[in-house]
Amino acid sequence: MNTERKLTMNPFARYAAIGLVGLGLVGGTVFASNSAKPGDILFPVKKVAEKVQISLSSSDTAKAQLETNIAEQRIQNINEVSVQHKAEAKVEAQSETDNALSTLKRVQGDLQAKGNTTAAAAIGENISKLQGKAKDNQLKVESDLNENTKDNENDQQDNTAAEVQDQQNDDSADSAAANVKMKTGKDGQKQDKADKSKNSDQTDSSND
Repeated sequence: MNTERKLTMNPFARYAAIGLVGLGLVGGTVFASNSAKPGDILFPVKKVAEKVQISLSSSDTAKAQLETNIAEQRIQNINEVSVQHKAEAKVEAQSETDNALSTLKRVQGDLQAKGNTTAAAAIGENISKLQGKAKDNQLKVESDLNENTKDNENDQQDNTAAEVQDQQNDDSADSAAANVKMKTGKDGQKQDKADKSKNSDQTDSSND
């Protein structure tokens, strides 16, 4: 007697497989978000992943280093995104820079309190470098935004000037047409008077 053997998956194994697939999809999404910048669809995913990494930092020093790396990356993003996303990139860079500087200063204070002046001085150098990068790039962002705004204002001024010129041309054309019409009317009235005078003279001559 032949018997058929049906392969059935253990419920636990099935759920585990689904979980692994889910983790694979999530992991793939997180990996794909590594290069995301402000304005990109996956940028929020990247921010969540960064927060998880920060929360898992083994020490304040490691946390400060990670936050500094993130801040420097945000500052770099300012010059990489398109003009319409520069304002968002600036906000992100400022926020991450503030977080990093706050942690760096706290770590520096702890090191100084412990008498570790060498490490504290190294942290101080990192603080100065990060502040310098932030300042330089914030100025560039303001310049880019101001230049873009200035271009838009110039375009609006050009459009307004063109509209005014067109209106003036229309007014001049209307005025010229009105003058022609008025002159034509006056010429017609003069012609009518001349015809009437001529007819009157002819009538007087006939009566004589």
